Amino acid sequence: MIFAHVAILTNNLENSIKWYKDIFQMSSREIINKENSRYTFLYHKEDKNIQIEVIEKHTNIENNSNSIDHFAFFIDDLDIFIKKFPPTIMNYHSSTPIITATGLKTIFLSGPNKEKIQLIEK
Repeated sequence: MIFAHVAILTNNLENSIKWYKDIFQMSSREIINKENSRYTFLYHKEDKNIQIEVIEKHTNIENNSNSIDHFAFFIDDLDIFIKKFPPTIMNYHSSTPIITATGLKTIFLSGPNKEKIQLIEK
């Protein structure tokens, strides 16, 4: 298992992209538009494996809410993971994995403290 990224929520995607670019010299991949949100991945110019997913939801985010949406791990095979940890013992957010807009197979689950974890098949 390899750490993949951290996702943060924002009310203004462009301002967040600019801030991370100006402060941490990060670059943005393409902006993906979905029905209820827009998002992009920022990566560091010296190590493209350091990534932050920035998500702008179409609903307003409260200033005092937790701005970290989830964290993610790359794994070799989602089907093997799900067979090893079936829904009877793991709290998955969907009944089957989905394919993301970028073509990756993924599923979300809740950790022991209700933290949102994304598994991405690499």
